[in-house]
Amino acid sequence: MYTGYIGYIPEKQIGVAVLENSSGYPPSYIGMYALALLLDKNPEEELPFLSREKKLKRIEGLYKGYKGTLKFEVKVEGDIVYLKFLGKIFTYMVPLFPEVLEEDFIKCYTLSNGRKMYAEFYIKDNTVELLFERYKLVKG
Repeated sequence: MYTGYIGYIPEKQIGVAVLENSSGYPPSYIGMYALALLLDKNPEEELPFLSREKKLKRIEGLYKGYKGTLKFEVKVEGDIVYLKFLGKIFTYMVPLFPEVLEEDFIKCYTLSNGRKMYAEFYIKDNTVELLFERYKLVKG
């Protein structure tokens, strides 16, 4: 797949072009990052998608329930968080859509029988706890 991004700021007489022949990280993000650097800005502070991405990456990992009786894996792909149940007999995956993104709290939802069901991630120091359905799970 071929795609690209062209960004320019006429009043500063600067621009950037990004071309790619594979899918992956969006070329628009790469281009905006380059433009921020050309403007002597800190991309980590100026670009909201980087902050969002950084917050979501913190919740990725393996989560366990009481005495390891339940295991879930959390993986982020783009704007979607995937919650995968790792059972001994079967597995299933639930897509979660972020609704609230704060430094110490992330709230996502999925749909179940036409109703919203929430997954809440509580982040404190190096610990992440997940409340989903009737389960309390801890990352690590």
